[in-house]
Amino acid sequence: MDKEVLEQYSSLKAEYLDLQDEIRKLEKQIRKMETSRCQVSDSVKGTRTDGTYGSIRITGFPVPDYYRRKKLLEDRKRKLDEFELQLLELTNEVDDYINSLADSRMRRMIRYKFFDELSWVQMAHRMGGKCTADGCRKQIERFLEEK
Repeated sequence: MDKEVLEQYSSLKAEYLDLQDEIRKLEKQIRKMETSRCQVSDSVKGTRTDGTYGSIRITGFPVPDYYRRKKLLEDRKRKLDEFELQLLELTNEVDDYINSLADSRMRRMIRYKFFDELSWVQMAHRMGGKCTADGCRKQIERFLEEK
């Protein structure tokens, strides 16, 4: 286990959250279309009801757009399920690695940085004692370089 795996974990977690946000936005758009009787309008040239030729305004529900958004939502939810499985497997792998470390202090620091995603300042505060943000950062960097 090295720094890249820990960074990959953080990145995958962020990507998972981004995908959740996209799904929420799509669900909101679809709900809005369904509840507000969404109407789109366009004008075409043709024969009017009075027999004259010219522009005619047509209005209706945007069926193709609605079904496109529904399909996109299904695809995103499927992708979210895949990400969830990946994230769960990687979480277990990273957690096993952290628990296998002999140094309790380093276990706490790595957990704070990669699981809790604390800033260096927040980590130093939580570690207490004479820890500084730069000191925490350097200790983790040195540890990961040794591994």
